[in-house]
Amino acid sequence: MTQAVNKPHQPVWFLVGLLWLLGLLLSCIYETRLPSTDVFLFKEAGVRLASAGKLEASNLTHMEFGETRPYAYYPPLYPTLFGVWTKVTGVGLKQSIAFDALLRLLRTLGLIVLLYPAWRGRLRDPRATLGIAGFVLCFSLVSSDGDRPDDLAAVFGLASLWALFRCRYAMGAFLLGCAGATSPAGGVFFALAASFHLLRERRYAPWFAMGAGAALVFVLFNLPVALADPQAFLRFSKQAGISNFPYQVSTAAAFFQSFVAALTHSWNAGWPYIICALTLGFLSLSCRFADSGWMRLSSWVFVLANLCVWTLQPYYLWFSILGFTYYLLRQAVARPAVVLVPLVVAFLPLLFREAKGQLSAFQRTPKQSASYVAAKVLERVGPKKSLAVGSDQYFTFRSQREVANVNYVCPYIDKFDFVYVTPKSSRRDRTELAPFPCHTQRACFEVVADLSPAPVFKILGIKTPYFVRGNGGLLYQNVPCRPVNFAERREF
Repeated sequence: MTQAVNKPHQPVWFLVGLLWLLGLLLSCIYETRLPSTDVFLFKEAGVRLASAGKLEASNLTHMEFGETRPYAYYPPLYPTLFGVWTKVTGVGLKQSIAFDALLRLLRTLGLIVLLYPAWRGRLRDPRATLGIAGFVLCFSLVSSDGDRPDDLAAVFGLASLWALFRCRYAMGAFLLGCAGATSPAGGVFFALAASFHLLRERRYAPWFAMGAGAALVFVLFNLPVALADPQAFLRFSKQAGISNFPYQVSTAAAFFQSFVAALTHSWNAGWPYIICALTLGFLSLSCRFADSGWMRLSSWVFVLANLCVWTLQPYYLWFSILGFTYYLLRQAVARPAVVLVPLVVAFLPLLFREAKGQLSAFQRTPKQSASYVAAKVLERVGPKKSLAVGSDQYFTFRSQREVANVNYVCPYIDKFDFVYVTPKSSRRDRTELAPFPCHTQRACFEVVADLSPAPVFKILGIKTPYFVRGNGGLLYQNVPCRPVNFAERREF
């Protein structure tokens, strides 16, 4: 591999590495990526493992107030590895951002290593080098939302295919089992990819052996959870059943209506990721792979399954990237413009979103910092009072105390003493600052601290319709229920 990356092209790859490192440092120093809702589902268990030595969960869906149970809301490998990372680096948003960035980098390098035989002769062409370098940089910087196990599953899955292509079936089975023990969706895709490849070549014995070995590894990773809690699988099934898309509908019209509503919800939640995932995914389906038909077939199966079975999450579409990467590497020399256009379409919205987050973080005031907000809120809350927060504020408080996701505990929010939430929208024309998430209990909470003031977000000195997004928000306290407990509307 080192021979193909000849000296004239080494500065290109050095620049890619330098830009990636710079992006990571800026994200960590300025904390440009705030946590998503999934941080409570996946990383909280890892933090508990690092701090208390137990892989447990509390205050999640289908749990009672104050109840603590063995973690069973997803396979345990991702929170376990994040717990080890947290034990070494400590609890904090910077450490979490670095963890996610390293997974994205490993996933991208896994793609390159896996498909290297298809393009090693093309690296001598400057156009191919620039195209591949651009893809590597973009895909390593901005191609996932973080806080989810899918990137780690992709790392294991790509490594399992690499072992398979070298006839190292025992290693491939172990890594494939690890992929499933990280993300069931990821395990399914890479199992399909491996199956299509082996069956296409009529290697039935390795296919059976790898499948049995991967299943055994998956069971062994999940066995401690099942032994610790006989209801673990039931709780996992309940969590997996939570979806934007209700599958049990009575008529075709109701099905279509639910499908459109779910698609609209997913689009509003993360349209840049959906554009990128669909662009890469369907490009992989448009190209015939004469020597790698299993890539195209597995990509088709997974995209169709995502649209019909799963919850229209763009994260799952990432598993069709194998086909796109092959397409990119095969077409970069012959038709560089054909490669450039989809790269721009796929990554420009994500790069814009990332740049907006970086610029906004640079303009935060000291009173919007996590340390200032944590000090002010905890001064009012005290050490013994319970606190529920929005997911974006998880790491603001987690290094000092336990917190619950306010969206998960709405059924018993009246049992919490305080709730801290940040504005849902950063637009200057918003009607409410930080509305109370649990509408049915709004009258039982009143605002006792307003940390929301933020400067206007500017680009090159020009004011935009947005405020700078920081950690400032409203602190609500549980009080006797009365209709007058509503936040006053601020005039900006």
